[in-house]
Formats: sequence, C-alpha cells, structure tokens
Amino acid sequence: MSKFISEVKLDTLNITDEQAKMKDLQRFVKDDREIDEKVYEKFPLKEYGRPNEKLRIYGSKSLFKAFGDVNDNKLDLSGIPLNSIKLEGFNEKNQMILKFLDKDLGDIVAEGEYTFTNDFYEHFFKMKSFAKYCFKEAHYDLLNYCTNELLVKNKMKRAQYRLIMDEERYSIRGLTSTGYKNFDNHLAIYLSFLTLHNYAEQQGFYFKVIKANLSDTNLEIYLEQVTSTIVSDKGELYFGAYISNNEVGKKSFSIDLNYKFIDNEGESFRAVSSEKLVKINHRNSIDNAEIQLDNLTKITQMKEETLEQIHYTMNNPTVDENTLYEMVYREINRKTKVFTPETRKRACELYDEKHINHTMSIIKVFKELSKITNNDEERLSLERIYHDSLLKMNTRKREKEKVH
Repeated sequence: MSKFISEVKLDTLNITDEQAKMKDLQRFVKDDREIDEKVYEKFPLKEYGRPNEKLRIYGSKSLFKAFGDVNDNKLDLSGIPLNSIKLEGFNEKNQMILKFLDKDLGDIVAEGEYTFTNDFYEHFFKMKSFAKYCFKEAHYDLLNYCTNELLVKNKMKRAQYRLIMDEERYSIRGLTSTGYKNFDNHLAIYLSFLTLHNYAEQQGFYFKVIKANLSDTNLEIYLEQVTSTIVSDKGELYFGAYISNNEVGKKSFSIDLNYKFIDNEGESFRAVSSEKLVKINHRNSIDNAEIQLDNLTKITQMKEETLEQIHYTMNNPTVDENTLYEMVYREINRKTKVFTPETRKRACELYDEKHINHTMSIIKVFKELSKITNNDEERLSLERIYHDSLLKMNTRKREKEKVH
C-alpha cells in the first residue's frame, strides 16, 4: 500500500521514447505564483530553444503526462489567516478536520494527512507534545477547547496549505510558513529539464528517463545518457542524473550525478555520487538558485573523475577486507534511520557467512548487497554507499602501491 495519497511510478515498461517539446515546459510555470514568475524571468524558455524544439530527453513526454496525473489534484491555499479556519473536530487517525472559509472558492472541509496535525500545533502554538498527550488520553474536548481559544487569540497568524483531492474529498498534506519560497515539484522539473537539456545540447548527446517516482509530496527522476563511455576493454559506463525534491519538510531540490557500469560479462552496478551537483533549499532566493544550477557545469569534471576511478577499479577489481567490513558494519548496520532491522540483518549475514568476501570483485559484492532490499529509499542509500566505498577502496590500494 502506498504511503502517499497520490502516486505514479514509471519504469522501462511504461516509459516511451517520445520527447516533449520546449513549449511543453510552459505548463510547469503557474501564473498565480510570484516565485513562478520570478523563475520564468530568470530562466525564460526562449533563451533555451524554439517552442517546437524537442527536449534532448527521451521519455520526457511520458514523465510530463504522469506528473500531470498526480499534480492536477493539488490545491494551494496561500497566506491563510487563522481567523479563516474553523476546527470541525478530529478523525479516527487523530488528524484535524478543518474548514477553510474562502469567499472565492467556497468553504472547503479537509482532513490532515501525514504529519500535518503535529506540524500545525507545533508551527502555530508550540504544543505538539500537548496535542499528542490529549490524543493518547482521549482528551478530545480539552484539545478542541484549547485549539479554538488559540485560533481566536492568534487570528492573524498565516501559513500556506497544500490540499490534495482524492475520491471527492480533500486532504491537507502539509503547511509551511509564508517565508518559504516553495521550489515545488513543478518548478523542480522545469528547472532541471531546462538546464539538463541545455547541457546535453552543448555536449552533443541525449538523456533518457529510465525511472521515476512521482507523488503528491516527493519527486524522484533518474536520467541516463543514451550513449555509453567505453572503459578500456573492461566494459561500459553510462552517466546520468538523479533529480529529487520534497515539498514537505526540510529536504531540498537537488540534482546528483549517477552512473551505471556494465562489465563484459554482463555484471553491473549503479551508484550515486555523494557530492551534489545542485542543491536548492526552499528558502533560497532565485539568484541563489541560478548560482546552484550553474554548478551543472561541474558534471563534466565529475564524470572525468568517476571514469578514472572506474578504470582503476576494473584494473584492480578485488575487494579488500577493510572495504567489506566498513560497507556492512559502518555504512549499513549503523544507519538505523536509513535501513530497517531486517535489511541490516541480511547485510551482516552476507558478511558473517562469507557470501561476500575478499576474493570477489567489487561488482559481484555490490550485486550481492543489492539483494538485501527492494525498497527504493534503501536502494538509493546503497548506491551512495557503493560510490563512497569505491573511492575509499581505491585510495587504500593507491597508498599501498606508493609504499611498495
């Protein structure tokens, strides 16, 4: 069961090769949002290509359609004062039921989802703990009374609310302060696809969308270069980009370098660089966003450095004991907030029972470790660990070479 109200997953089975056009990006800029207007002023489409020019990203048409299926159910209520909100009660999930009083849209009744109720009480009244206590002890009347009193006393406090329509009912997905710039998912797609298209055009290649997870909250898109880079006579390296954003919480809009290596025997692994190419926080200015997006030029240098590391690894493929131990017991087993107990146990069993050992190539080790989970978030964490482990292993081997 999905943890999101609305979600679409894309992979090679439901992504076509069709390319969206430059003008199709216009739909990702909203006329009624100040930040969207500023983004469009700073990054106008006309400076990146002709309206009917195809984006150099295969599968972009499938992704745009899927995003529309998720995003069209969203409703943003901006700058709403507390005197325009009425508490209707609490549901069986201990979430607030609120009525938004709006002259233009009409009154809207919506129920909280995710962490909304806790966030609401903490954001406005610093009383998340008290609310949790009332829910635990079933003091609903007390919490109702206190909430209504505080709504009156703080009537001019404002926030932004994101609502999701699901089966003819509204859910409140989250709230943020009015100080948030909100580089929401539609802007993350606009900026990343525009700048990555521009980079691909300058370098003379094409990307393709190979995977995407799109929800009412999160965005994850994996792009891969269509053409590969030959690594000596050892195999092929495919570079790409990992785009992510989260509209709720403190996560940022970011673009990372990712890559996939396939050796001549068909064994492969995918990894994600630990150094972010682009990182835009939701409080960043448009000028800062421009500076961050200019960092995409670093991708060429990072690709060269990664190619050199992969080349060295393939000429020295056997994993060392220190790397194995660190991957399992430091990088996986200690990350209790990242990996479930079951996943960490499976990793330790692989190491303890010698299913992975120092006689194996690093690619085979990565392949075995990848079997410990099917969870997307855990797999992404593993891919970051693979990149870091590969760099550390190469550093150790080079230091030994210097000694000898």
